[in-house]
Amino acid sequence: MPERRYVIAAVLLHLAVALGVLLSNALAPRQVQKPPVIEAVMLDPTFKQQQQQAAEVERQREAEAQQQEREAEQRRQQEAEAEARRRAEADRRQREEEQRQREQERKEQQRRQEQAERERQAEAERKRKAEEQRKAEEERERKAAEQRRKEEEARKQREAEERRKAEEERKRKEAEERRKAEEERKRKEAEERRKREEAERKRREEEERRRQEAAERRRAMEEQMRAEERQRTLNRWGSGLPSHIERYWRRPPGFSSDGGLEAKLRLNVLPNGEVASVQVIESSGNALFDRSAERAVDAASPLPLPQGETPPRTIVINFQEPR
Repeated sequence: MPERRYVIAAVLLHLAVALGVLLSNALAPRQVQKPPVIEAVMLDPTFKQQQQQAAEVERQREAEAQQQEREAEQRRQQEAEAEARRRAEADRRQREEEQRQREQERKEQQRRQEQAERERQAEAERKRKAEEQRKAEEERERKAAEQRRKEEEARKQREAEERRKAEEERKRKEAEERRKAEEERKRKEAEERRKREEAERKRREEEERRRQEAAERRRAMEEQMRAEERQRTLNRWGSGLPSHIERYWRRPPGFSSDGGLEAKLRLNVLPNGEVASVQVIESSGNALFDRSAERAVDAASPLPLPQGETPPRTIVINFQEPR
């Protein structure tokens, strides 16, 4: 500081004058019987004031250094608190993951127990049905034997009756066979016509089915291409939303960050682009930044609409701290 340099220069100047006087006295030849000469060096009357100014400057410098140290300590404390919050969030996520794994293991164990119980019941049911089937088979065999006995008796009676009717039946059959032969010939001719007509009908139906399948494949392909183009349009629109919202972000009072904060947001969007609601689903670890991201989304509403498309009802974006 300039004031301090002036004070030091003035002190050195006065010291040099005093030293020169002392040296001149020591080297000068002694005068016999001369009265002593008293020489006085009169210092600069502003010397004390300059010393006081130098001390005041030094105190101000020390006060500034202490203020800077306190501010650095406050920043370190804020960083430590942010780190503690990040660690707490990581611990919470880890506990939730462990809880989910324990719940999954419990469900898996319960499923295995239920599966074992179902298998045991199925085995018991199989044995019961096998026993019922065995008894039913024995009953069928008994009834079949009884039926065979009755049939044998009936057969003997029929044979006697049949021998009596055989001659009459033979004559009747000859006439009937001639009649049936003629009917069969006509039936076969009609059946051949029917088969030809049926084959022609099936051929036409197969051609129509193939034509419809080809048309359906074309429609499905066109619909898929339209869906893919719509998805690409929505993807481009969604990827541009964070930069659009970033223009409305304002740094909150008292916000301090080393950069790189990121929060995941869920937006409920109306068909006209207005944001009905916004929710932080993954925190950045900094509550001020999370709230400022929500305010930026509200300020950016209504959002620009995707070209020629209706925006999806729900959108999830990653909002990073602007540089």
